[in-house]
Amino acid sequence: YSALVEGVDGAPFNPAGYGVRSVGGLAWFSPDVVLSLNFPQQNWDNSVSAGRDYDDFVVAQLGVGLHFGEIGFGYLATLEGYTLAGRASGERTVNVTVGTHHLGFGMQFGGGEVAIGAGFRVGSLSMQWSGGAAGSTSTQLNFHGASPEVGAVWRPIGRPFRLGMSFRPEVV
Repeated sequence: YSALVEGVDGAPFNPAGYGVRSVGGLAWFSPDVVLSLNFPQQNWDNSVSAGRDYDDFVVAQLGVGLHFGEIGFGYLATLEGYTLAGRASGERTVNVTVGTHHLGFGMQFGGGEVAIGAGFRVGSLSMQWSGGAAGSTSTQLNFHGASPEVGAVWRPIGRPFRLGMSFRPEVV
């Protein structure tokens, strides 16, 4: 997906998306708003294995991007929450929350044929095991980390292809 990005919703794949505008985006200033709420099915990973069941799975996305001429800025947050049910009667239920935040900018060159972008992403993971002593819930794991990200897109005008690249070191 690195070559297909346009707008703030492409930031998780390539930060050049902050600067990429569609061909029809001719106005000097244009906002880009992303709002998404998804309730995936129980076997969302299509694994057909007898692993844990996913319950109460919710994915929410909220983002805002602003284009000023050839320059674009944006922020995108993705939050996921789900429950892993115990497979056996003695296994405890695990509640998982995952968050990813992208903040960055991008710029177009050559009449929109080339776009580059850079940004920063922050990831978080929280897991809570429940069903312990007297039905207590205790946080067992919290993780927060950050990492830079860069990317570029080449979309030659009048050609039926695009090329994209992105680089993201691990979140630490």
